[in-house]
Amino acid sequence: MADSPNPRTSRAALASFLLGLASIVLCLLAVTGLPALYLGVVGLRAVNASEGKLRGRRLALAGLLLGAVSSLLTLLGVVAVLFVQLNLLSAKTESKDHLRQIGIGLGRYHDANGRFPPAGLPGPDLTDEQRLSWLAGLLPFLGEGKTVPFYKDLAGRLYTTKAWDDPANKPVTDLPLRLFLCPAHPRFRPDERPGPTHYVGLAGIDPDALHLPRSAARAGMFGLDRGVRRDEIHGGISFTLAAIETGDHNGPWASALGATRGVSPDEEHYLGYGRPFGGVNPGGANALYADGSVRWLADSLDPASFRAQVLLTGR
Repeated sequence: MADSPNPRTSRAALASFLLGLASIVLCLLAVTGLPALYLGVVGLRAVNASEGKLRGRRLALAGLLLGAVSSLLTLLGVVAVLFVQLNLLSAKTESKDHLRQIGIGLGRYHDANGRFPPAGLPGPDLTDEQRLSWLAGLLPFLGEGKTVPFYKDLAGRLYTTKAWDDPANKPVTDLPLRLFLCPAHPRFRPDERPGPTHYVGLAGIDPDALHLPRSAARAGMFGLDRGVRRDEIHGGISFTLAAIETGDHNGPWASALGATRGVSPDEEHYLGYGRPFGGVNPGGANALYADGSVRWLADSLDPASFRAQVLLTGR
């Protein structure tokens, strides 16, 4: 049969082309890409079956192509979003596990010494800035399985009577230890030296929380010259913060002042990007309590509640 002298354009083919074009030009990938594919197939079949009464083959093919491209881009976008979300979840989980292991180390230290470590290991003639940190004191008590000998070896190579950055200690204190790093940190560098810590012990409420006696109302878990016992944590070991992840002013893990900090008494927001604590995992921070548990604190946590959890008194 001869072609119709005035064939009309297939509506499905035209709609497929317009939807495909919109999916690319207007970035409506998920909204119009799949309909463009469907209508392209319908339009192409209609043109082929019309025996010349319909036209629009090229429109249908163009709609199919544009719809296919936009659908592929949508799929790639979904995969990319899922990949990012899985990475964030993995980093958050790994950071939680690091704090869990540190908490186990604190428990072992207490069982062996009858108290938790002080913020700074004692050393004659050392200034506050020179003293080794509580994390350095934990080294013999860290590790699981095959990593236990590794940490014990590091501990055996430290000179506690020398400064953390003394040449005799630098082979150990320069090391970036994965256990003290949060993989979600915005400036995460696994080879940074001297090795930093993304987890800080909490000394209490400033000013000068690091030097407060354990009986002080503003005292927290870690002080330079106080190693508290569990029964001295009157707020309860399950409700008293020991350490928390932070992306702000990260210091060396081996330094007493780098691994411990006080809490400002008048902050309106303690957690989040650009805040004193948190800012590494979106929405909140992993926090270690004195009983060894690790919990998630939301960025929206009431500041008074945060301060209360820092104090040995719990209030």
